[in-house]
Amino acid sequence: MLLAPGLANAQVSDGAVKIGVLNDMSSLYADIAGPGSLLAAQMAVEDFGATGKGMKVEVISADHQNKPDVGASIARQWYDTDRVDVIVDVPTSSVALAVSEITRDKKKAFLNSGAATSALTGKDCSPNTIHWTYDTWMLANGTGSAIVKAGVYAAVLHYLKAIDAGKTDDGTKTIAKMKELPTDDPLFGKGTIRVDGRKIHPAYLFEVKKPAESKGPYDYYKLRTTIPADQAFRPLAAGNCPIAK
Repeated sequence: MLLAPGLANAQVSDGAVKIGVLNDMSSLYADIAGPGSLLAAQMAVEDFGATGKGMKVEVISADHQNKPDVGASIARQWYDTDRVDVIVDVPTSSVALAVSEITRDKKKAFLNSGAATSALTGKDCSPNTIHWTYDTWMLANGTGSAIVKAGVYAAVLHYLKAIDAGKTDDGTKTIAKMKELPTDDPLFGKGTIRVDGRKIHPAYLFEVKKPAESKGPYDYYKLRTTIPADQAFRPLAAGNCPIAK
C-alpha cells in the first residue's frame, strides 16, 4: 500500500483502520440509528478523503439486538479476532456501558452517539470513550435532540483526523489526540472534547412549523431556544469522573 507523505511514518495496526458500527439494526432504535448510522460512518470516511491521504479504512456493522451480552460478545470478537480499532454508535445504555468497559480493557476506542447514559462521562468514564451527542443530564436539565446519525458522522470524522495528526490508530493515544484537537465539522461546527470524554456543543429546541409557516419541502422546524455549549452539559466537576480529578 502506498502512503501519502503525511502518513508515511504512521503506526497503523494491520495496515488499515477498521471501524465497527454497533447498533440496533432491526428493532426499537433502528430508525434513529440502524443502517443510517452505518451510512453516516461511510460518508465520514469519504469526506475525510482517506484514500487520497493514503489511509485504508474499512467500515463494518453488526446488530446488538439491544442486549448487553450480545453487544459485549460482538465487541470482544471485533477487538480480539476481527482487528476492529474503534466501535461507534451503540444505542441502549446498558450495551454502551458494557462496550465501554471492554474497550478500556482492550485499549481500543469507543465513540458513543446512540446511548444516553451520562455515566459514560461520570462514574463510569474511561480514557478510551467519547460521548458525542445527547445524554440524560442534558435532556433533564435543558433540551436537545437525538441526532444520533449526525453524531456518528462527526465522531468518525474527528477520529480519522486524530489518527492523521497522531500518526497512530492506537486506541488510547487516538482518544487523547481527539481531546487535544478542537472539533470542527459541518453538522456540529466548532467545539471541544473534555477530559471526561464529553463532547461539548450547543443544544437546540425546535418547534414543528404549522403548515402555513412552511415555505417549501423539508422546511419543518423553527428554532425556539439555544443553550450555549458551556451550559448544555453537566459541569465537569459534578460528574465524579475518576480521570477528571
